[in-house]
Amino acid sequence: MADVHYALADRVATITIDHPPANLLTSGLIARLEAAIDTARAEASVKVVVIAGAGGSFVAGADIKEIAAISGAQHGASLARRGQALFDKIEKMDKPVIAALTGFCLGGGMELAMARATCALRVTG
Repeated sequence: MADVHYALADRVATITIDHPPANLLTSGLIARLEAAIDTARAEASVKVVVIAGAGGSFVAGADIKEIAAISGAQHGASLARRGQALFDKIEKMDKPVIAALTGFCLGGGMELAMARATCALRVTG
């Protein structure tokens, strides 16, 4: 089951992070989120992008189990660069990005919401 869902309706691309229980950022999720951002960027019909979290959380930060498995400085730096590349991609979007904040928004989730100084708009529900 995919943990990043992409939907397009009325020129709004909605990217929903659905990685229970708290939408933790894993390297795999970051890659799929980046692919969804690339799709929204490439589709001419998309005029605005909304990033949301499913299940009562936006993003509760990095997956501590993945951090605990870091095998050295180079591995850790590589993981950090991957996350930063995603945030940079959002920052450089030529379309407005809205972070729809619900529930937990911690660590990497806050970085995601702040990307672009970031998402043009952050809303809470």
